[in-house]
Amino acid sequence: MKAPGIKRALHLGLLSKDFAQLRLSGKAEGRSLDRIVDRLGRMHGLPQKIGQILSFRELTEDAGRFTRLTEDVSGLGPEEALAEMARQIAACESENGDAGQPSGEGGQGCLDRHFRSVDGTGIAASMGQVHRCVLRSGEAVAVKVQYPDVADQLEADLKALGWLSAPLGDLRRGFDLQGYRRELGRMLRSELDYRREAVWLGRFARWAESWADIEIPRVFPELSGRRVLTMSWVEGERFSSVSGWAESERRDVARTMIGFFVECCFGHRCFHADPHSGNYRFRRENGKVTVGLLDFGCVKELEPPFVEGFLGLIADLRDGTLEDGAAWKWHAQMGFVMEALAPIRSKLPALSRVLLEPFACQGEFDLNQWNLGPRMAELLGEHRQNYRIAGPPEAIYLVRAIQGLIQYLKALKVPVSWSAPLEALLPGARRVPVSAAPVPLEKSVMKSECLRIRVTENGALRVDLTFGAGAVDNLPDLVPQHLHPLLKEQSIILEEIVARAQLSDYAPARLFSLDDGSKCVAVWLE
Repeated sequence: MKAPGIKRALHLGLLSKDFAQLRLSGKAEGRSLDRIVDRLGRMHGLPQKIGQILSFRELTEDAGRFTRLTEDVSGLGPEEALAEMARQIAACESENGDAGQPSGEGGQGCLDRHFRSVDGTGIAASMGQVHRCVLRSGEAVAVKVQYPDVADQLEADLKALGWLSAPLGDLRRGFDLQGYRRELGRMLRSELDYRREAVWLGRFARWAESWADIEIPRVFPELSGRRVLTMSWVEGERFSSVSGWAESERRDVARTMIGFFVECCFGHRCFHADPHSGNYRFRRENGKVTVGLLDFGCVKELEPPFVEGFLGLIADLRDGTLEDGAAWKWHAQMGFVMEALAPIRSKLPALSRVLLEPFACQGEFDLNQWNLGPRMAELLGEHRQNYRIAGPPEAIYLVRAIQGLIQYLKALKVPVSWSAPLEALLPGARRVPVSAAPVPLEKSVMKSECLRIRVTENGALRVDLTFGAGAVDNLPDLVPQHLHPLLKEQSIILEEIVARAQLSDYAPARLFSLDDGSKCVAVWLE
């Protein structure tokens, strides 16, 4: 193991010890909590993301412990940060082939060509940090630079996912942990390619054109690449300031947040899946409130059957026609594990009425009257874990986004209608959703067409399989389980192979081969 890996493992071990001590003490305060927050911030990656999720409890506080993980002091010092920024900007110049520029030349000269000023002290994010710069034109921009070693750190974090998830509810008990690890890994690895984020920024900006009160950063493609992203700077206040605004202003904020989320999620089948407070900015000018939405590295796409099932449930609830058979059908369409739902099948209509009450309620809904937890416990009794266990891993980001939205709306202390933004979408609940699916980003960067798996035994062909190149994401499941111990003996780690393929944009390559004398396995992208 390389030295950086050893260091990361040491910090993960210390963080695990801190979490264990916190659970044993039962006290979420004091020096032990401060130590955990400090360690989460220094480690970045998945640990910092977990801290950002925990920051929701501090939305209305000016100096919460976990809140500082949403906009902490940058992990790279000014000198190191500027050097990395120059390297990545120079890479953009080389890729773009700018005429008249000494392409590929890094250093201060590279930055001087493009920027009037650069703030060397950045704002830390989980995968990189953001610096405020001023272009030669005088326009303020945000330049996000990726941490040099974040990809290796992410792989170590994902292997520790079991206990890292403990403060979020311990995913290990009864969950398809491998499925959740696969989903989290796929999404987190996708955040490493800032070109993907640039594409998402463009799409959300187009969708926001009809929203006068939504601001999305504008991308500067000539200064953006895989590991650097340059965007227009979005001014505004943090959410903690909004709680002191007038009720009418807070109501406008709430309507904008819920309305844009619903339209993107169920109309365009994509949503911003990283809703911590550092990714929002709020302004009020001349009686108008504007919500700025930042950081589109974590965007989740929803499959058509899931959206259709979700809207079908809501439509039946609003019509008062949801029965056992329909509730079962919609959940199956959404990808739930039906074996886990079987013991509570008869309760699915009532359960859906409780869970989806904000969406199904006609008019404004007061979240403080929802009382979700106790109502679910009373309804499900001894089977209260079944619904959580049955949920598809792909829905984890939707759950997080909705939970985050709920926390914002509670903090704003104004009831708003969740159902109004759905009016234009519900008539299509049993058909293809209103907006055609966007072209998956994977197709825009995928360099191979096929994943090939070939097995020969004693010279005879036994298996010859061809999948779409994207199937490499599921390689651990595609390779027969009885081969896994042999792969491990030969230090062939499938998860690492998947990560390398994703980072190379699925470039043609031999992924691995295995030969035990009589049987030969070859796996490659072409």
